[in-house]
Amino acid sequence: MKALTTVLMAAVCITAAAQGAVYNGKLTGGGGGIYATDGWNSTLTAFTYTVTVPEGPGLVHYKYEWTVPSDSHGISHLIIEVSDDFTCEDIVPPMAPDTYSAETQGSSNPDMPSPMFGIKFDSDGGEFNWVIEFDSTRLPTWGDFYSKDGTDPASGHIPVYAFNDGFTIVDPPSDPKDPGYVPPNNTPYQNKILVPDTRIPEPATVALLGLGMLAGLMRKNIRRNLSLWIVAISLGAMALPASAGVKVLVDPISGETSGWQASWESGLDPYVDIAVDSVDSQAVVIQKFAEFNLFKPILITFTQTSASAVSFIVIEDEGITNSSGVDWTDFHFELLDGAGDVKDAVFVPAKTAASGGPGPIGWYIGPFEQAAFADSDTVLNVWDGVVADGGTWFPGDGAQDGQLWIDVNPKLERPFTTFTLKEIPTPEPASAALLGLGMLVGLARRRRLD
Repeated sequence: MKALTTVLMAAVCITAAAQGAVYNGKLTGGGGGIYATDGWNSTLTAFTYTVTVPEGPGLVHYKYEWTVPSDSHGISHLIIEVSDDFTCEDIVPPMAPDTYSAETQGSSNPDMPSPMFGIKFDSDGGEFNWVIEFDSTRLPTWGDFYSKDGTDPASGHIPVYAFNDGFTIVDPPSDPKDPGYVPPNNTPYQNKILVPDTRIPEPATVALLGLGMLAGLMRKNIRRNLSLWIVAISLGAMALPASAGVKVLVDPISGETSGWQASWESGLDPYVDIAVDSVDSQAVVIQKFAEFNLFKPILITFTQTSASAVSFIVIEDEGITNSSGVDWTDFHFELLDGAGDVKDAVFVPAKTAASGGPGPIGWYIGPFEQAAFADSDTVLNVWDGVVADGGTWFPGDGAQDGQLWIDVNPKLERPFTTFTLKEIPTPEPASAALLGLGMLVGLARRRRLD
């Protein structure tokens, strides 16, 4: 039996999202829930779904295994139903859904019982055991599938096809509040399968608009769009869903995936975001925003999601806002390893210096004047300057102001690489003293009240 695994995105939730519910179900031919013709009408024909829903912030992982007898016809394509408002932004990597029927698409879906809005996956026509995996923002609900072999209808040969027996049965409501709702489970409901729903793990609000605006602005000149950027953040801060703490690093134009995800604590959602500039075979180039309200480090965890992940993460620009109440006199970037003895990530001084920016490191750091890598290139210290309270610092800002290169260590098999970028400012000494005095006064008042 020829086996081919098509992994569109092998990411079973990032470290910020622990595994929650896992649903496994199976339909078979020969009376077990699948209608099939010719050689596919066999008990060896099987369709299996495995859906992993994260406990916290994260994407839902969908895995489908479609098996037909090896002495029959190979699989040409598979269509998975999705909800009517599903878009290419709801699947990683992005794929555009379409409406399929027996009459459209060159009659390539013979005898499809009724039109279906879905995602189509194409093979080379020679697969008999086909595994498809992807991530989605959508929770699972009950739906349908359709598949056909590689026979060309124009050739005069009768095509072989299959679909679930429940295809013609109306799908149950997907909203738990609606009468007739059927929750996901391991037993296929009326011979249907679990497919991406209209709902996302945390209901979408105007916050998504704010994040969308932010991503667009970050692809422009950050300083020029700061006022609009703040508006976008304000919108997002109104009601930001927990799942906003996940950023899949995918090229916004080509859809090419970098094989990496970034995540942060859900409490940081209104204050942190990342936009992708580009992805090629070696690197993903990003822009990043962070707002500090306290002197607590901001931690951004990067998680490898694919065996073909790129080897460099490159920070083009940053916008770092000081809302801490005091001035800063220096700033620190640190790369923290995940598990294992091998360094998962290090800064690359040579590539940074050659990236076209000014000294001292080749990446713009103004208003600071000094910077140096330390601790075997896992730390970047920046000093000799001031970022005033209420101000925003733009390291790397501008087309000719260099890039900060990070060399990562992707693995060819699971467990994949995980590392964390830690950022923290240091207050100006006089401000730090006042801050400490304020804390001391607070403690004294508490003791007096006690």
